[in-house]
Amino acid sequence: MRSDPASRVAAARALIGTPFRLQGRDADGLDCIGLIAFVHGLEVEAPRTYALRGTPVDQAQEMLGRHFARRSATPIRVADILLLQPGLAQLHLGLWTGTGLVHA
Repeated sequence: MRSDPASRVAAARALIGTPFRLQGRDADGLDCIGLIAFVHGLEVEAPRTYALRGTPVDQAQEMLGRHFARRSATPIRVADILLLQPGLAQLHLGLWTGTGLVHA
């Protein structure tokens, strides 16, 4: 696992341009969970049985809680993982770089 924020941000930025692929975990394609898993060296442990839409927030938070500590939303820090809800019944993850969000 990459321990320092600068390494995680660099790893995320290196993935910019990788095609989207649902449940993708490699350079052929990534989804948002795959991106976060890759950045943290958790590709093998990341779940692969989920739909594009419909995952309940509490289930996503529980899954994230297996590997990451939850904390208050503010202030956002460099390399924080953000759990977003861009639409009804749709969740999305991204990594905050300090100047923007890297996501799949």
